[in-house]
Amino acid sequence: GVDADVWEGATVEAGIAGTGYGAGGSGGRLGATLGVQQDLKLTDRMSLTLRAHRTQALGGSTSPVAQGLFATTEPQDTTTASAGLGYAGEGWNASARADAVMQDDSDRFSLGGAVIGDVTESLTLAAASNVTLARKEADDRVDGEMTLAAAYRPLSARYSGLERLELRFSDDASDSFSAIHNLTASFDVTERFSVAFAHGLRFTKTSIGGEDFSSLTNFIGGDVFYDFDERWFIGAHGRALTAIGEGETAYSYGASIGFAPRPGIILSLGYNLEGFDDSDFDDAHHTRQGPFLRLSLRFDEDDIRALIPETSFFASE
Repeated sequence: GVDADVWEGATVEAGIAGTGYGAGGSGGRLGATLGVQQDLKLTDRMSLTLRAHRTQALGGSTSPVAQGLFATTEPQDTTTASAGLGYAGEGWNASARADAVMQDDSDRFSLGGAVIGDVTESLTLAAASNVTLARKEADDRVDGEMTLAAAYRPLSARYSGLERLELRFSDDASDSFSAIHNLTASFDVTERFSVAFAHGLRFTKTSIGGEDFSSLTNFIGGDVFYDFDERWFIGAHGRALTAIGEGETAYSYGASIGFAPRPGIILSLGYNLEGFDDSDFDDAHHTRQGPFLRLSLRFDEDDIRALIPETSFFASE
């Protein structure tokens, strides 16, 4: 493929690429691709990105092996378009984005936005939402989610906390709604000894065939850590996940040893004597029974900005 900067902020790319399924994404099928992107700086604080991309399916592979292994679906022509707007205020950032993906037998449209701001030097608030409409033949499906978050991190204090509330809904053959609360807090008891606490609550309601089904799940967890020095530490943890009203509780507990090769990067190796898994709760990850390896990265605002390409409409965030 080739790409070229045709004028300021505009990029055009074209090429031949695999469009099916299989190793390396080739799937034994080829497609001609053409895309254009325009980045505009509307003001010193506001930027706009417009993008369109087209993939035209070409003939499949004549190899019997490729056809047998990868040619599981008919190739489809795909057109995608997106528009993103970003704004950087004094102490707060906002962004909005609209996407459309159109194929031969289905379409998908989405609209989302986010805002984050520092209320004080210690308190940061954030909100994000997204709604997606998927169409395939005569079936329509609408999915949406909204997230509200607050982070409290006093620079000179020994404690910090993070609260997040997620709302999700789905409107299709079985309508569903869920609300998920996640709270984590940590406290440095001494320079070497620290504790952490996590609590989660999830409410789910599903409507199937005119009947409503609901459930309430409670999550609680705790950790203790001891630092040998600036790089090495050991820890012990325990978690409990309870289905309220059903009398069922799953537990996870174990120990770990960690190493920080540099500030902001922590590598942990641990083992859970008992475990479970529930991806809705932040602190419930790596709770399955058996060994686990965990890499934790801590970013500040400057680190996040450095990871975002300047040409992206998110660059203003």
